[in-house]
Amino acid sequence: MKKIFLAIITFFVLFCVYWATGRTLMLKTLTGEFQSLETQGYDVDHKGLSAGGFPFQFRSSLIDPGLMSPRSISKPWSIKADNLVMQASAFNPLFWTLNHRGEARIDLRGPKGERWLFDVRPFSVNIDIKTKLSGDIKLIRANIRRPQIQAVIGTLPPIVGMDQGQIDIKHHSGDSRYDISMTNVFLEKDTLAKWQTAFGAKIDSFDAIILAQGQTSLGDKTGHLIGERWSLTWNGNAFTGDFDLTPTASGFDGTLRAEVKNLPQIIEQFSQSGMFTPQQANAVKTGARFLKTNERGTQEITFNIRDGYLVLFGQRLYKF
Repeated sequence: MKKIFLAIITFFVLFCVYWATGRTLMLKTLTGEFQSLETQGYDVDHKGLSAGGFPFQFRSSLIDPGLMSPRSISKPWSIKADNLVMQASAFNPLFWTLNHRGEARIDLRGPKGERWLFDVRPFSVNIDIKTKLSGDIKLIRANIRRPQIQAVIGTLPPIVGMDQGQIDIKHHSGDSRYDISMTNVFLEKDTLAKWQTAFGAKIDSFDAIILAQGQTSLGDKTGHLIGERWSLTWNGNAFTGDFDLTPTASGFDGTLRAEVKNLPQIIEQFSQSGMFTPQQANAVKTGARFLKTNERGTQEITFNIRDGYLVLFGQRLYKF
């Protein structure tokens, strides 16, 4: 009996040492990341950093966290939030969850002096992070539910609300894979205005799987983007396909393939919305007559993207 009791005490003491060491490492890692961001020109702010969760979790909370990008970049931004909680099981410290509840204020600037200052109410975000023993990140999964956007200064951002948005990011051998999904996306009235005239202000769903070769983020200006699959449902109109794009100084070059049902009807909707000039509409309608209908009842269209323009049958349809 004494040996069992001694074993229990020994285990408890060792576990306490392990938890205390993990807590210290957690705080050291967080403060180290803050310092690293600040040396890169970011401004990190908060009103309190706490740690707890004993005995079964490592937990840390940030009160009123804020992050501001370097002002020297062409599109500076900042975000001010309410309460961010980070936690991991003491038995699985390689898997962390980050949860934010409350509201957030986001400030975005454009290269020509544009400004978008808006509140997100609510700002309910869950982030899962899986790491390797080395500390390198294997997977990031971010999910946001029912954000509502309210303008403070300037115009609203392109998206003013949605039911749910999620992005999964996996890094492997210098490449990144992005799995993106959004449902019931509400657009600001001036976003894709002619598309809204044709299809309405709400996108039912959007999904895409993108392989970024040689990139660590979609914002990189080098590398190669392969859209392994994408799908869009907008007011009952369904589009699916893939793409292959290379970033250039003027935007992207490459191709985008789409499979569409009821293509003549969609072309007519675009024509009535003013997206096509009469000449473009005639050229597109003529080209569409030569497209075969496959066994799925869809017609396949290949768009070219050149110098920032979306081109179909030699006609520039849209400038990004």
